[in-house]
Amino acid sequence: MRPYTVYDESGECQVFEVSHKGLENAIEYAHRIGSAVLRENNDGDDEIIVSWNPFEQPATEATAL
Repeated sequence: MRPYTVYDESGECQVFEVSHKGLENAIEYAHRIGSAVLRENNDGDDEIIVSWNPFEQPATEATAL
């Protein structure tokens, strides 16, 4: 399974394990820094799972905690 990732303003990537706790941690981190939680799809493209940017639309129905 592909991990959840969050990029900060400088382009540094934080990686989170694929689990419920990993997703929770990714969401909390993304919220704290005003970023998005991404996950690579089967085509190799990043999909937005959760975003704190009103101009980005999540690829799934995931909701922030």
